[in-house]
Amino acid sequence: MASENVTPVSTPNQSILVDTNNTTITSTPKVSNNSTVKSTFSVFRTENLHPAYHGCVHISARINNNLMDNYRICCRYAIRFKNKYVVKQDIKSKTLEAKVSGTTSSLTKKNYAENLLKSLNKLPLPFCHACDNPFGRLHVCLLCVYFGCWKEDHMRAHCKEKTHNFAMNFQNCSVYCCECEDYIYDIEFEKIYKSEQDKFYQLLLQSQNPNIKYLCCPEWLPTEDEAEKIRNNSVLLRCSGLRGLRNLGSTCFMNVIIQSFIHNPLLRAHFLGDRHNYKLCKNTLCLACELDKLFAQFYSGDHTPFGPCEFLYVVWKTEKHMAGYQQQDAHEFLICASTFSTNLFMDLSLDIKDSSMKKPNRRRKHKKDIENDHNDTDDSIANDVESVSSLNSSLNEEPTITLADCLNRFTVPEKISEKYMCNNCNSYQDATKQLSLKTLPPVLCISLKRFEHSHITKTKIETMIKIPCELDLTPYTSPSIIENSKREKYNETHPNKKIER
Repeated sequence: MASENVTPVSTPNQSILVDTNNTTITSTPKVSNNSTVKSTFSVFRTENLHPAYHGCVHISARINNNLMDNYRICCRYAIRFKNKYVVKQDIKSKTLEAKVSGTTSSLTKKNYAENLLKSLNKLPLPFCHACDNPFGRLHVCLLCVYFGCWKEDHMRAHCKEKTHNFAMNFQNCSVYCCECEDYIYDIEFEKIYKSEQDKFYQLLLQSQNPNIKYLCCPEWLPTEDEAEKIRNNSVLLRCSGLRGLRNLGSTCFMNVIIQSFIHNPLLRAHFLGDRHNYKLCKNTLCLACELDKLFAQFYSGDHTPFGPCEFLYVVWKTEKHMAGYQQQDAHEFLICASTFSTNLFMDLSLDIKDSSMKKPNRRRKHKKDIENDHNDTDDSIANDVESVSSLNSSLNEEPTITLADCLNRFTVPEKISEKYMCNNCNSYQDATKQLSLKTLPPVLCISLKRFEHSHITKTKIETMIKIPCELDLTPYTSPSIIENSKREKYNETHPNKKIER
């Protein structure tokens, strides 16, 4: 997964050239006769911080002042370009206010906002330099002036051709490392991103009220002595967890999903980062507002159990089929229509047992069988211990099933019973179906099919599933499965020249 925090760097300005050497640049301004202080760039990269603050090893080796300056320019470009619509809406409200009131202050606000919009309109439209597409998840190369789209793989092709390893996502200013093949985090980029955001918010506030003053709290960094005391005298505190959830009457299904939401790092960063403030939302019934309240409650430090009454009420109002105290399905609650405005969650329903596994023989007992059971009660009591021991042995003999086994069964090729018309030979041919993951989502939701349905009844599958702490989904993606399929076909036709994985 990509890191929660965003990091940006690049050069959309057409007049900027970047020095790509690996020299380390530091300045030593004089403070006193016997002391020197490194530049702000060097202070950020201090040994007192955990290595995780400085992203991957590749960015640590190549970072320099030019790269940081390029990142700052790109952040400024991306943030201001994305917020042009916000300023336009602000001008509309200012124009209406000026027409209604006609006061000098309202006209001043309108003129200030219009001047800001004029400067934003001078920003050129970013587009892919390969296909001229302004969409497709644009990225900016950090080592040269190049925009490339992610959808058609033009950005990665440029990085591979020019050996430029770093690119910035124009949408969220996150940095992509081509050697790591993932988005990375670095505290220095994070500081620049937040600084550029604060500067733009200051411009927005001044456009709303030119007399307002924007106060910025100075950042605190520990000295070497303070960092030494923290390292030597710090004590790990016990993880006490968050608040418990009260059952409001057959609401276990809702509590399960709420717990998943509360511990999801992406949702946590979104709501605790004030991306959706319920106090500013104008909607009457809003699930996002209730989620914002839930996160505030769970991370308030209070450890008493919490009852999500308001959240349940809004669910009942927005999802009529969920109203009432009858039992509901947690998976159905997760995918209900109004839960998410955009589908950031991908859902997989996995079979626990293989279809070829034998099912237990559970036939109905007739009257004669019941009478025989009644007559043999004494014998059954005498054999209780033996039955329990045989039950334990049968449970121990049950094969262990892992989540990888379920995913393997999900992606295994299946032969289709009906033949399909082939467009090349115009005849019906045998066909197979194989499922795979084309693109990986930010969050993957996996639901295990715990019930077996028969003509008469349904039974719950109590089989234990081993779930790893880390899950590599590469073998289940479409490119990997296509590559494996080609390898298998080649090995079948060339038995003497087999290609190993």
